[in-house]
Amino acid sequence: LDFHVTPPPPIPATAEIKVDVSSQPVRAAVTVRFRDHYRITDQSVHRFGNLLLLDATAEGPLAILAPIPPPPVELDYNLGELPKGTYFAAFRLNGWFYDVQAFRIHEGGFEAEVDLSVDGGE
Repeated sequence: LDFHVTPPPPIPATAEIKVDVSSQPVRAAVTVRFRDHYRITDQSVHRFGNLLLLDATAEGPLAILAPIPPPPVELDYNLGELPKGTYFAAFRLNGWFYDVQAFRIHEGGFEAEVDLSVDGGE
Protein backbone atom coordinates (compact mmCIF):
# COMPACT_ATOMS: atom_id res chain seq x y z
CA LEU A 1 0.00 0.00 0.00
CA ASP A 2 1.53 3.28 -1.12
CA PHE A 3 0.87 6.32 0.98
CA HIS A 4 1.62 9.74 -0.47
CA VAL A 5 0.78 13.12 1.00
CA THR A 6 0.91 15.96 -1.46
CA PRO A 7 2.37 19.07 0.18
CA PRO A 8 0.47 22.32 -0.11
CA PRO A 9 1.60 24.46 -3.04
CA PRO A 10 4.30 27.04 -2.44
CA ILE A 11 3.19 30.39 -1.07
CA PRO A 12 3.28 33.16 -3.71
CA ALA A 13 6.34 35.03 -2.50
CA THR A 14 9.93 35.93 -3.30
CA ALA A 15 12.88 35.92 -0.93
CA GLU A 16 16.39 37.35 -0.85
CA ILE A 17 19.19 36.22 1.48
CA LYS A 18 21.98 38.57 2.58
CA VAL A 19 24.76 37.06 4.69
CA ASP A 20 26.93 39.27 6.93
CA VAL A 21 30.38 37.69 7.33
CA SER A 22 32.01 40.81 8.79
CA SER A 23 32.00 39.33 12.31
CA GLN A 24 31.33 36.14 14.25
CA PRO A 25 28.75 34.81 14.81
CA VAL A 26 27.76 35.04 11.15
CA ARG A 27 24.25 36.39 10.56
CA ALA A 28 21.84 36.11 7.65
CA ALA A 29 18.95 38.43 6.86
CA VAL A 30 16.12 37.19 4.67
CA THR A 31 13.68 39.61 3.07
CA VAL A 32 10.39 37.90 2.14
CA ARG A 33 7.91 39.64 -0.12
CA PHE A 34 4.51 37.96 0.05
CA ARG A 35 1.83 38.58 -2.57
CA ASP A 36 -0.85 38.36 0.13
CA HIS A 37 -0.76 38.77 3.91
CA TYR A 38 0.96 35.89 5.76
CA ARG A 39 2.33 35.55 9.27
CA ILE A 40 5.66 33.86 10.11
CA THR A 41 4.97 31.45 12.97
CA ASP A 42 8.36 29.75 13.34
CA GLN A 43 11.93 29.94 12.09
CA SER A 44 15.08 27.86 12.64
CA VAL A 45 18.54 27.06 11.26
CA HIS A 46 19.77 23.56 10.40
CA ARG A 47 23.39 22.94 9.40
CA PHE A 48 24.52 20.04 7.22
CA GLY A 49 28.25 20.44 6.59
CA ASN A 50 28.61 23.61 4.51
CA LEU A 51 24.85 23.89 3.85
CA LEU A 52 22.78 26.04 6.21
CA LEU A 53 19.02 25.67 5.85
CA LEU A 54 17.16 28.78 6.94
CA ASP A 55 13.67 27.45 7.63
CA ALA A 56 10.49 29.44 8.20
CA THR A 57 6.86 28.48 8.62
CA ALA A 58 4.11 30.81 7.48
CA GLU A 59 0.36 30.67 7.77
CA GLY A 60 -2.23 32.47 5.71
CA PRO A 61 -3.38 34.13 3.66
CA LEU A 62 -4.76 36.18 6.51
CA ALA A 63 -8.22 37.67 6.17
CA ILE A 64 -7.34 41.26 6.95
CA LEU A 65 -8.08 44.53 5.24
CA ALA A 66 -4.68 45.96 4.48
CA PRO A 67 -2.70 47.26 1.52
CA ILE A 68 -1.79 44.83 -1.21
CA PRO A 69 1.01 43.99 -1.63
CA PRO A 70 1.96 43.82 2.04
CA PRO A 71 5.27 45.29 3.25
CA PRO A 72 8.32 42.99 3.15
CA VAL A 73 8.97 40.72 6.13
CA GLU A 74 12.52 40.76 7.52
CA LEU A 75 13.85 37.58 9.17
CA ASP A 76 17.14 37.38 11.06
CA TYR A 77 19.11 34.13 11.44
CA ASN A 78 22.14 33.48 13.64
CA LEU A 79 24.36 31.06 11.67
CA GLY A 80 26.82 30.65 14.53
CA GLU A 81 30.61 30.67 14.56
CA LEU A 82 31.79 29.38 11.18
CA PRO A 83 35.36 28.37 10.33
CA LYS A 84 37.11 29.41 7.12
CA GLY A 85 35.42 27.95 4.05
CA THR A 86 32.71 28.23 1.43
CA TYR A 87 29.08 27.86 2.52
CA PHE A 88 25.59 27.90 1.09
CA ALA A 89 22.57 29.43 2.83
CA ALA A 90 19.22 28.18 1.50
CA PHE A 91 15.92 29.77 2.55
CA ARG A 92 13.00 27.37 2.83
CA LEU A 93 9.43 28.50 3.51
CA ASN A 94 6.88 25.80 4.43
CA GLY A 95 9.25 23.21 2.93
CA TRP A 96 9.76 25.00 -0.43
CA PHE A 97 13.06 26.57 -1.47
CA TYR A 98 12.95 30.27 -2.40
CA ASP A 99 16.59 31.43 -2.49
CA VAL A 100 20.15 30.11 -2.18
CA GLN A 101 23.19 32.27 -1.49
CA ALA A 102 26.85 31.19 -1.55
CA PHE A 103 29.24 32.94 0.83
CA ARG A 104 32.82 32.58 2.02
CA ILE A 105 34.43 32.95 5.42
CA HIS A 106 38.03 34.14 5.22
CA GLU A 107 40.59 33.45 7.92
CA GLY A 108 41.11 36.51 10.08
CA GLY A 109 41.52 40.04 8.86
CA PHE A 110 39.52 41.29 5.94
CA GLU A 111 39.68 41.67 2.19
CA ALA A 112 39.88 45.01 0.45
CA GLU A 113 40.47 46.09 -3.12
CA VAL A 114 43.11 48.79 -3.37
CA ASP A 115 44.72 50.63 -6.24
CA LEU A 116 48.42 51.02 -5.51
CA SER A 117 50.99 52.85 -7.56
CA VAL A 118 54.69 53.31 -6.95
CA ASP A 119 56.40 56.64 -7.61
CA GLY A 120 60.11 56.06 -8.25
CA GLY A 121 60.86 59.72 -7.64
CA GLU A 122 63.76 61.55 -9.26
